[in-house]
Amino acid sequence: MITMQNKRRGAALVASAAAMGVFLAGCNTGGSGGGGATGATGGTVLTGTDAVATVNGDAITQAEFYSQLQRYTPNPQQMSSAPAGKTVLQQLIMNTLTEQLAKQEGVPPTDAQVNEQMANFKSSADKVLVRGFDDTLATAGLTEEDLKTFQIKPQLAQINLLTKGVTIADADIQAFYDLHKKDQFTKPNRAHIKRIALATAADANSVYDDIQKGKPFEDYVSKSVIKQPVDGDLTQWVNLDDATNPMVKPLVTAITAAKIGDVPKPIPLQGAWWLVKVVDKKPLEIVPVDQVKSSIKYMLLSQKAQQNAAGQQEMEQKLRDFQSKATISIVPKQYNDLIAEIKSPPPPMAPPGMNLAPPSAPTGPRPGAPAPSAPRLSAPAPQAAH
Repeated sequence: MITMQNKRRGAALVASAAAMGVFLAGCNTGGSGGGGATGATGGTVLTGTDAVATVNGDAITQAEFYSQLQRYTPNPQQMSSAPAGKTVLQQLIMNTLTEQLAKQEGVPPTDAQVNEQMANFKSSADKVLVRGFDDTLATAGLTEEDLKTFQIKPQLAQINLLTKGVTIADADIQAFYDLHKKDQFTKPNRAHIKRIALATAADANSVYDDIQKGKPFEDYVSKSVIKQPVDGDLTQWVNLDDATNPMVKPLVTAITAAKIGDVPKPIPLQGAWWLVKVVDKKPLEIVPVDQVKSSIKYMLLSQKAQQNAAGQQEMEQKLRDFQSKATISIVPKQYNDLIAEIKSPPPPMAPPGMNLAPPSAPTGPRPGAPAPSAPRLSAPAPQAAH
């Protein structure tokens, strides 16, 4: 499994993609980044369905291992000398153990829960991503099954374990919605733009004059000093209700005054001069409570889990006991020391209540986030899906 601390550091797939404009690389099962099938398994040639490891009889396949290895990104806040392959395999084993424990406790993630969370991811992504969730996944070479397998199911297993027997009343959901309708459940006035950033005002004015004479905006994108995205087509909506932020006020003011298809005069921004083309605009939209009921439920469940330090300690101990008794085998010999590490976890690092995550912005484990030697089962931070 991935610890909730890692979830906060890794950030949700949606938050990572939308807020930072980055998606983890797409995958194939050939194994670049892990050294190829032969190198990663110590000379053993594997096929996509071969088991890299088994956990209480459940196989972790080569395809799953390389899929995650392709996406692995070291976490700068968690410096580790462990090889990427070892870190990824440890994460996959702990994910499997957590899901197995949830099943043993009678609270496995259900198909209905998984589909609910997938819908929440889509809703959250569509609030900030111009092309929407499905297109963004496809561009990154990811599938919904990847997201379900490597992120949603392990996360739900942890939530289910920590909130076993807890229910959320409809009245509590409505109260949360009413309180946060404006800040969490309202899509602002927003615009989709293309951008060219030029080094000097003279360069920007020269290009602007050419565009006003009828030259296509797109012909000048290659001149931009900001190369990502390469086509200048920004993947995120620009929040037009953010004019109070001095960093983006010139941009927001210019776009607000422009019509779809317009190219406003050059805008000084971020040490450059921006030319933007307004591709589309959307008006403010309040998301109905029925569309966010599921995401609010999971946020409230997470809050209850955070407040139950004793419950966290009890479930963490159950996980430690479960992993210590697990039957684990690993094919790549260079990773065999993982078995002892997982079956003999060190004692908890903090007493009950000391490792609780404060309520925060949308969070979640990213595929490939590193896991520590003894992943902790601690309360998930609330995740907002708009």
